[in-house]
Parts: sequence; C-alpha cells; structure tokens
Amino acid sequence: MLVAYLQDTSLSVVVGKPGVPAAIDGCYRLDGLRGIVRDGVIIDPEAFRSLVEPFWKEHQLETKRVKVVVETKRIAVRTTEAPVFKKERDLRAYMQREVQTQSRFSDPCYEYRTISTDAATNTARMLITTADKSLVERIVGTFKQIGVEISAIATPYTSVISFTERMRGDRTDDTVLFLTSDHDHSVAVLFKAGLYRYSSEQHLFTDYGTPDFGGELLRSVTGIEQFIVVRFRQNESIPFIWHVRHNNDHFHPAFCRKFQSCRHLIIQYQV
Repeated sequence: MLVAYLQDTSLSVVVGKPGVPAAIDGCYRLDGLRGIVRDGVIIDPEAFRSLVEPFWKEHQLETKRVKVVVETKRIAVRTTEAPVFKKERDLRAYMQREVQTQSRFSDPCYEYRTISTDAATNTARMLITTADKSLVERIVGTFKQIGVEISAIATPYTSVISFTERMRGDRTDDTVLFLTSDHDHSVAVLFKAGLYRYSSEQHLFTDYGTPDFGGELLRSVTGIEQFIVVRFRQNESIPFIWHVRHNNDHFHPAFCRKFQSCRHLIIQYQV
C-alpha cells in the first residue's frame, strides 16, 4: 500500500501494509514544489512531472492503487446527521440530496461514510467530503501522466479521523482526545463514550518546535473543552489525550502543567 501526501511545497510518500498496527516499510520526501502546486492545484503539470517522475523511479514506488492525501481548502469536509436506512440505496439517495442542496461546488463529486450511530434516535453521523470534479480530474490526470494510478483522494482532516478511529479501537473511555500536529496545522478529534463527537482543524502560525507552537496546541485543546461544556453541559477536563507528533520539542510547559493529571500516550513519527 502506498499513500502520498501532496502539499504546496513537498510530496511525502509512505509505503507499508495496513492493519493494527500498520507496518511501515519506507518513508520518502520530495521538496521543491513551491510555485508548482498551489492550494492543492497542480498549476504547472510539466514541472511537476519533471520532479515527481524520477523521484518515483528512484525509490521504485508502486504505481497501482495509490491513495493521495491533498492539503487544500478546495475540498470541503463536514459532518451531518442522517436517518439510519436499512438499504444502502436509500442512504445514497439521501446523501446525494444533501450534497446537492448544501454544496458550494457547481459540479461536485463526493464521498461519505458513517462515523457513529445512535440507536436511541435511530440516526447516524455522516462524514461528507466534497470537491469540484475538475480538481479531482486534474490531480488524477497529472499523476496518470507519470504512470501512477490513483485509487482515492483524501484530505489530512479525513485521514486523521480515520486514523484515530483505528487507534481508538474498542476503547470506551468517557472522553478521549486525539491531537495531531504537523508543521503548520493541527487536527483534534474528540470521542465520548466510545463514539466520535467532534473534530476541528487549526492552522498554526508560529514556528514549529518553539514554545509558542506548544501554546497554540494548548489553545486548541482548550477550545475542545469549551465545546464539551456547551454541547454536553459538562464542565470537565479531558482525562485522556493521545498526541501524535514529530518529536518532543514543542511540548510547551503550560501545556504540560494544564494536563499534568492526564494520562498521556505519546506516539512519535518522523517523515
């Protein structure tokens, strides 16, 4: 399995096998895409090909069923509630109407999946990802020119939600927060009583690895706590935080002091 992460400045590739735990066989990174990719759009396909094609061959990367994660504001992600349908075709028709009435795209393509269900109300919380068809076709077509077949396109936001669902497993802790941080953004995903409840994405403006960077993470978690108070009428601290990060250098002292009573499971990764 191969997953490529396309950003405005770089392309990162992870090769491995899915599962719990996943097996990582290799990580590779190509820099120098600034001015070639802008907000997820490959604006210079020829320059992109001249860099990515030799990079792909150098590392002997697979070319079939590649998943591409694109960092862009041009793909919309949101959650909505829907009735629980017995037949998939009824759910599909419902979601199609939902996209047609709520989408900001003139020619949208979309995908959806169930992230939690509530038996008491017979409803499901759905995660909907929507993009303009021309954006998807441009990404697929550009990779096809270098011989790479794309099987799926996702965003960092949806990828983190999928990742944290697998990490959560069968945990039934009352409140669990998964916090991931990269060089310029973080994603927080909240579970209560084993069910997905809320998630938020935050752009980070401070330099990676500085005390202020840790301070921004602190504000992200504080915002989730405020959501708990408003939504669930519970004035509680988050008892369990999983923080997925690159290294140890941005754990701000204020962050540690606020959550010194929490149990932390720190998972490190390095790309």
